[in-house]
Amino acid sequence: MARWQGMASGPVERRKFLTQLSLLPLLACITDSTVQAESDVVNDVVIELQVQGLSKEGCVVEIAPGHPGCKFKKVRYKVDSARVLLQPIEVTSLSADRDCSFAITIKEPGMPEQTIKRGMRLVKPAAGAGKPESKITCYLATPSQVQQAKLEKAEEAPKAR
Repeated sequence: MARWQGMASGPVERRKFLTQLSLLPLLACITDSTVQAESDVVNDVVIELQVQGLSKEGCVVEIAPGHPGCKFKKVRYKVDSARVLLQPIEVTSLSADRDCSFAITIKEPGMPEQTIKRGMRLVKPAAGAGKPESKITCYLATPSQVQQAKLEKAEEAPKAR
């Protein structure tokens, strides 16, 4: 019955069994660190913003990681034109599927800020090659344009009835 429960029957076998049990946490730490090192993927990501409804004053755009599996420094840009190609951002994905999410917050003077999330899958680097470069294009509408569209839609709703 002792073998069925996982315990060895003799004193020598019990010591071997206990030694094996004591090594399990060490083995788990070693495999965790190698798996994590293999799953970290680093890319330089170029973000192209196409902002619709931009006023003369422009807006401020903040880009931050959208989920905990994506790591990079939070960046902030002043956007004055409808189409902007931003500087490459070094992005690390900690997840096994190499997904990364960007939380893009648009701040326009006199309007509530608006946060939009966009995601992409990072490219796995080739053996012996440097960091791959990825590109994502984000189509955005300014908060003032969104608010104007909501007002127009609300005005049309009573007319349709």
